[in-house]
Amino acid sequence: LSGDGPLRMAAHYAVVTAVPDPGRSGAAVLLGSEAGLAERILDATPLSATYASESFAAALAATGGTMPEAQFVGDLAEGLHGAAIPLFALATQP
Repeated sequence: LSGDGPLRMAAHYAVVTAVPDPGRSGAAVLLGSEAGLAERILDATPLSATYASESFAAALAATGGTMPEAQFVGDLAEGLHGAAIPLFALATQP
């Protein structure tokens, strides 16, 4: 990272399979029905924000402790099987 300007991040929690990509010196490629969802979430995320799927927000909440707060911000249209994907903004608690 160059540190030039604001970042945006996306998070999703799902089962994927990591396989080596022979065309990229063995770099990992993620395979699975939800492997590309984090990229779709990132496209909907504004600068200086972190957006997460409902599954990631739920997993984060289940850990307990002082975790970032997840606030519903809207739906990502047409997720897996055509259903909308609820999106949550993650923010550190003051």
